[in-house]
Amino acid sequence: MKPRVLCVGYVKTGTSSFGKAMRHLGFSHYGYDPDLKKALEQGDVQTCLRWATSFNSLDDRPWSDPVFIDHYRMHFPGSYYVLLERDETQWLSSFFNFYGSICTKKQALQRLRDHQTEVLNILHSEPHILKMNICAGDGYEMLCPFLGLPIPETPFPWVIPRK
Repeated sequence: MKPRVLCVGYVKTGTSSFGKAMRHLGFSHYGYDPDLKKALEQGDVQTCLRWATSFNSLDDRPWSDPVFIDHYRMHFPGSYYVLLERDETQWLSSFFNFYGSICTKKQALQRLRDHQTEVLNILHSEPHILKMNICAGDGYEMLCPFLGLPIPETPFPWVIPRK
């Protein structure tokens, strides 16, 4: 039986590649959902938790939102968490290439750093948390032992998401 895995990385940290890798490993995976993101923003955590019940792997928003993470860890004890990290200069470039000029570089970096800090504060007592940097080359050799799975012979997927 595969563990429940919640990817808690911020946007543009490799979540699309993570999702493809989890599907390749045989996980029932679900990623970004604009309707559920909106539901969570309106305070409807229960709808998101009901959706989460159907999958054993989640990434991107709404799943990486700290409000959801806190509820998820209480609803699904024993879950595994993966915090994706990325070089800040690379992250800024990817963020602005994807979203355009929606804020300043300083504001964008603050969002990234605040997210990482808040997530680690929420998960500080969780026994199963892995930090990995897909964009720097971390892949199956790091993820699979953490999940108790054999490392596949195929290369870790690299996905460039479309707008």
